[in-house]
Amino acid sequence: MLTVSELRSGHPAAPEYLVNIFVIQRDYGYANNARLAKWMHVSRSAVSQAISRLKALSLIVQDEYGGVRLSPEGRRLATSVLRRHYLIEHLLVRVLDYPWDKADEEASRVQETISDDFTAYLYTYLGEPVTCPHGNPFPDTPEEKNLVEAMRICELEENVTARVLRITEEGENVQGMLTACYRHHISPGAEFVILKAEDGALRLRPVDGDVAFSLPAKYAKHIRAKSIS
Repeated sequence: MLTVSELRSGHPAAPEYLVNIFVIQRDYGYANNARLAKWMHVSRSAVSQAISRLKALSLIVQDEYGGVRLSPEGRRLATSVLRRHYLIEHLLVRVLDYPWDKADEEASRVQETISDDFTAYLYTYLGEPVTCPHGNPFPDTPEEKNLVEAMRICELEENVTARVLRITEEGENVQGMLTACYRHHISPGAEFVILKAEDGALRLRPVDGDVAFSLPAKYAKHIRAKSIS
């Protein structure tokens, strides 16, 4: 059985592609070369080359219309990498008090160095978390479906109180997104009153504060929340 380390040694970018295919499928139900290129900020030719390698390794299947899905082995590897990433984020934020808005990027560097044994140890040590610090669910947890299908905060009605559930993986890759969330204390569990949209931005007010702020639409669409009033 192929390990993540073995895959990375022969194909350094392969684990990242597998994870991104998994997350795109989970959030949108469909992945293809164009969406991967946009998501990963790479050229379509680079994606085509990577997809060809992954097909040769029997880690993905591509249909006649260009849709890409993971094989069972590809899914196993993708979820293994994603779990490592989420656990490293928790270690950084909860144990080392590393800034929440920087944990995603740092975890991407560190996750390559840890073993399966240490991953299992971290999972137990950290209390078997079901989401990452940004609220994205671990694969195959009972909470996964509800969190993935939660509404965008910008789709909720005006004047309702919303509880933040997650900042999507796609949102974490948007430049400035996590910094803006950190500055305004937008994190899982935080509650805001939704005010009217102004100039393409969503107006929010913390339930425990009087000062409202505007959140650009390019950020708001990546925040999932639920109405609690």
